[in-house]
Amino acid sequence: MERTGTLYDFAEHETETSFRAYIEELIEDREEPVRALTVISERTPKEIFDKYPLEEYSVSVKDQEVFTSGRLIREIEGESYEGGSRQFKDNFFIVSHSEEKLYTIFTVSDKDFFDKALTRYIETLPSEITGSFLSSEDLRRLIQNFDNRVNGNLVVKKAVLKSTGEDTQIEYHEDKPYYEVFNEASTNDLYVDKIELTVHNTGTAFQFFVSRNGATRYIRGSSDLYFNVLLNSLASFISDKGELFQDRDREYGSRDTDPIKIQYEEGSITGVEENKRLIKALKGIKRTSVTVYHDNPYMHASVLDFDDGTSVDVYLTSDSDISIIPGFNASKKSLSRICDQINKGFLEGEVKAEEEQERDFDDYFSAA
Repeated sequence: MERTGTLYDFAEHETETSFRAYIEELIEDREEPVRALTVISERTPKEIFDKYPLEEYSVSVKDQEVFTSGRLIREIEGESYEGGSRQFKDNFFIVSHSEEKLYTIFTVSDKDFFDKALTRYIETLPSEITGSFLSSEDLRRLIQNFDNRVNGNLVVKKAVLKSTGEDTQIEYHEDKPYYEVFNEASTNDLYVDKIELTVHNTGTAFQFFVSRNGATRYIRGSSDLYFNVLLNSLASFISDKGELFQDRDREYGSRDTDPIKIQYEEGSITGVEENKRLIKALKGIKRTSVTVYHDNPYMHASVLDFDDGTSVDVYLTSDSDISIIPGFNASKKSLSRICDQINKGFLEGEVKAEEEQERDFDDYFSAA
């Protein structure tokens, strides 16, 4: 849908109350939800946007009293578009959270602008700004926390569950209590990809959406529930995940490592075929190369991320965990997407810091 006006065609808003009332009016006027990404940013997003101009994109940003506003234009050339190109353009907003370096970037616009312009723009920027994946357990805890803070009946309107691996099985669920959806995912080795819920008995029904990549939608109802409750809780989860991936790279000249592991129940991983499944999952990470050193009886592979030069070694040497050893360059952004791909493409587990056991780098290279 074409949007008229310029970056500053809306009134200045000096309070959160007036700003949120304005957003509610936009939702009603445009008949589109808030579509948002919550991210970790080493500097303010405005500073990063200003410093890194990108081909195909034009962006202008202005700080307001309680938020930052911007306008983004992306022009894509292609034979499939009438006239050989298509523009995606609209306004967006940035709000900060109490957690340090946490921001939500959102628009009240259509899916095309959000997916093909705003989200793609953020993903293309350097690793100083990044989202983080949420596992099924993270999503369950996020929704449970929201449920505990609102007075109403929380019902799943839509949910998408997927199986791990290349041959993805997709299941849709509607009109169920949220805990039934998550229980079914856990029982059947599925992961929750996205979920839309409605809160009833709160005066005005509140409807929202959240996905494992940290994207949310505020569809209708109270803006306070969205900004004060859901987004702030989501920011806390993403902040915790970001701290897990922070400063994991090795120092030059040092043999010390700071590994991560993905932990499973004992006996979850059995047989040499699991080594091959993990390798296949790693090879599914976009814009990377994978070198396999061993695939039997244990698995050892290295992953090089072409986006920012991150390198990691991945080991599968037990029936209950995968070790990820960051190299000399390892960004939060890359570690997050590597762990996410293992969870989606191999088996979903708990990502955590690996406890030190008085071992050094050579221990990971011992013969089986």
